[in-house]
Amino acid sequence: MDRTAFGETVELGYDTARIRMPLVASAYNFRHLTTLHIKDVGMARVRLEDLQDRDAEVSFVNATALRPKLTQLIAAQNPMRNIRPIGN
Repeated sequence: MDRTAFGETVELGYDTARIRMPLVASAYNFRHLTTLHIKDVGMARVRLEDLQDRDAEVSFVNATALRPKLTQLIAAQNPMRNIRPIGN
């Protein structure tokens, strides 16, 4: 999978929920936890700022179902990085 460009969206379908997770990677060196907000039921949008030392803005639905999917998405974009999601 190609790296997500700034403003690009990735859509995933799940039930609604909300979690926070840090994206731990040198290529995406976020200083704060990323907060994932509900946008639409059954729809998720992921937007990553492709800039180092900036916060990511990520929106999605269902923490339990999405956590591994989002981890896979970020890991695919950054195969040499350490990505560790956490719950609320």
